[in-house]
Amino acid sequence: MYEVILKRHGLKVTEARLQVLEVLVSTQGHLSADQVNKVLEQRGLGALSVATVYRVLTQFHEEGLVHRHQFDDTAFVYEYADDSHHDHLICEKCGKIDEFFDNEIEKAQTRIAKKRGYLLKAHSMVLHGICPGCQKAEK
Repeated sequence: MYEVILKRHGLKVTEARLQVLEVLVSTQGHLSADQVNKVLEQRGLGALSVATVYRVLTQFHEEGLVHRHQFDDTAFVYEYADDSHHDHLICEKCGKIDEFFDNEIEKAQTRIAKKRGYLLKAHSMVLHGICPGCQKAEK
């Protein structure tokens, strides 16, 4: 399965690419290069060099295989690009990232861009707040 995904994106199949892709698809999260390496270690696959992981993630991003985000001043995080658009809610206390999609927000953004003469090509929305778990812990 992963071999097919790599080939479809014009990438040569290598062990490093297979391992990194498997981590991103299976975790369905937002991972930094260091976190990808830690998952590889935890699964007994052995860690790749940090340079290799960064190189693979950069190639994946260039080929549209992953989305790259930088939330605030943190390291880049990567998520598998499964073709479903979503926005993000980030907890300012624990760093939890929740994905959401809201059709009304999407329509409003398109309407606003159109009203100003823009053809909307892409957007990224990140909302910051405090998650329910951290709110409960504060009480």
